[in-house]
Amino acid sequence: MPPTKFQLMQVRLSSLKQSLSVASTQQKSNHVSLQMAKHFNSILADVVEEYPAIKDAICDQIDLRSKFQLLGATDVTYIDLEAFIDQTIAVLKLVEAE
Repeated sequence: MPPTKFQLMQVRLSSLKQSLSVASTQQKSNHVSLQMAKHFNSILADVVEEYPAIKDAICDQIDLRSKFQLLGATDVTYIDLEAFIDQTIAVLKLVEAE
């Protein structure tokens, strides 16, 4: 049986979280790369498409335009991204539990 959309979203978020778990605190204080932000935004778009009712319960997409854009980064740090991922995973678990 192929994985459900919910399972695929969980895996994508868990993979991002796993990648961040091996980073040092110093690395996590750096700004999120544009590529990582685009990937996270893609996941959020999929979550909202699948579960539109939870749009207001999860974080907004990461703004890709910032003063760090020319450096290939966003205003968001990896610590922030980790919190956004945790929040999104928690909300998805509530949705799936229903």
